[in-house]
Amino acid sequence: MQIKNIKRIRKSNRIVLVVILLSFLTNTFSQNISNDHNIIYNYVTKNIIYYKLLHSTDLKESGLDNYFKIASYLPDSGYYLQIEINKIDWTFPLSDYSLYSIVSYGWTFVKTEMQNCTTSVKEDSIKILSTQTFSISTNDEVTPPYNPNMYLVAYNNKKNKIIFISGEFYTSPISSIFSLNIKNPEIFIPYLKCKLYNNNVKDISFLKRKRNKIYFKIKYNTNEIGYVEMKKDNFESIKIYSKYPRGIFEKAVE
Repeated sequence: MQIKNIKRIRKSNRIVLVVILLSFLTNTFSQNISNDHNIIYNYVTKNIIYYKLLHSTDLKESGLDNYFKIASYLPDSGYYLQIEINKIDWTFPLSDYSLYSIVSYGWTFVKTEMQNCTTSVKEDSIKILSTQTFSISTNDEVTPPYNPNMYLVAYNNKKNKIIFISGEFYTSPISSIFSLNIKNPEIFIPYLKCKLYNNNVKDISFLKRKRNKIYFKIKYNTNEIGYVEMKKDNFESIKIYSKYPRGIFEKAVE
């Protein structure tokens, strides 16, 4: 089959999936939005669902135009993706935005006695009537102790705008927000703290600059050590190593 035909089929398959998703998301999440948590919930769950289905290894193998396969990953009407939303007190360069931690409970959807699924369906005040749980995996390359169920977003409640920072969904570019400069390594610490939120990182320290690259040493909550590499021309691309990258030595730590 010619390359042009293959590309045309892939594009057609993606369009079919997008149409199915738009129909599902519109029906499931067209709620009466009454507070910040509901708005965040709508933004985040749509992003998570869309991302996971487009990156599902099973769907890619069976074909994105397989309606019945796609439908097998989605719940019945009236079920909502189970997540917990909590505001966290971290400094963010944009003062009119607040940071929120999101925790999902896998690919689990719940039906509650409430019409709107707000902050957390784990709260005692929200009774869960029934659940539907599915298994879905993506082809993302991950480095332990990466947590696929942790997310970080920034939200502006005056403009109803959201920035997707960290997690297994489509993220927003934020390096320009932090005004990163390779000659000032300390500026990268809060940036990496946000970007690596779902990697369970508890400590970040500058390691070394080398030509057009900058390196940091990270310590996970498990006390394991990792190493971060970023290039000057694209700080959004972050590589994580479990061992020293070539040419980088422990003595370079300040």
